[in-house]
Order: sequence, then C-alpha cells, then structure tokens
Amino acid sequence: MEQLEAAQDAYQRKRIEYLDFINEKFREQGHAAHTFKDVEAAIREYNLLTNRTLTLSPPPKFSDFYQPTEKQKAEEIAFIVIGMTVVYFVAQRFK
Repeated sequence: MEQLEAAQDAYQRKRIEYLDFINEKFREQGHAAHTFKDVEAAIREYNLLTNRTLTLSPPPKFSDFYQPTEKQKAEEIAFIVIGMTVVYFVAQRFK
C-alpha cells in the first residue's frame, strides 16, 4: 500500500509538472487562449501546435503492485461461496 501511495504521489507531481510546463510554453509562445486544467487536453493541444509528442503514463493501480497467487484466488472464491451458503441458510431459517 505504501508503494502504491508513493507511486500515486509521484504520478500527481509529474502530472502537475506537465501542466505547468505546457501552460508556461503556451504563454511563452503566445498560444495561451486559456490555462489548461486537464493534462490530456493540454498535451493534445501542445502536440498539435508544436509537432512534438508528449505523453503521460497511466496512473498507478493497486494491481501494479499486488498480484494474488492462484491459491489466494481459490481461497477467496471458496470463502465467498461458503459465506453465501451460510447467509442463505440463515435467511431461510428466519424467514
């Protein structure tokens, strides 16, 4: 979880740096019609005007840092099936 948090923080910093860079370049070049708040739109516009390609990697996800084993997946499915069976019988009893 700490690694995911650190990766998300780094992604947000990088995202803000991209926005600041693009907004500054637009101001310098006189293209700034407005200040961008969306990274994807800003990158698209920058790429169109400068014919340079900037990309931002996708945000980090929990699955990037944790891959459950097949045994863990099987145990989770068994837990869900057993739990639902118990809930069904308890509900039938109090019906």
